[in-house]
Amino acid sequence: MTECSAMPGQCKLLVMATSKERLSIYVAIAFFAGVLVMTLFFWLMYSQRWLVYRNCPREIRTCAGDDYYDDPQAALAAGHDLTPRLTIENDKLRYRRPVRNTDCRPSSNPVTIDYPMYCLLDGEIYRSRFAGSSSYISANGTVRRFDAHCHLDGRRGSPLAKWDAGA
Repeated sequence: MTECSAMPGQCKLLVMATSKERLSIYVAIAFFAGVLVMTLFFWLMYSQRWLVYRNCPREIRTCAGDDYYDDPQAALAAGHDLTPRLTIENDKLRYRRPVRNTDCRPSSNPVTIDYPMYCLLDGEIYRSRFAGSSSYISANGTVRRFDAHCHLDGRRGSPLAKWDAGA
């Protein structure tokens, strides 16, 4: 029994194919086999960090200080919404810094903001006159000097979780 008698349909196709058609079939098979071998080779090189992949990191690094917007004003200018990023904890304004670039993994990063933009004292809202300044002014023009967390001469004011572009 020959191969053709076991599978007559397939044998008939190969026998009926001209030498050019057979050659193109063999070339196509060889091409796809080559693509498979090269894909496996480059995957192996990448997974083991060989040759050209030697400097590729094995994991994404955790974001460091320069990867964040430390200043709320700069984050606001870059288009970030600060409303969900500002919170009050223990009478201090806390700020979750947005990430500047995407080539790192963010971590929990809240920082305390000294001299917030708005302070509330005795029902009156005071706005910082200059960014990072202890000088605040109310809507009626009263100027006061608060400490870093909105306290004034022993009276406990409180920071407001609010920031705008006018600092």
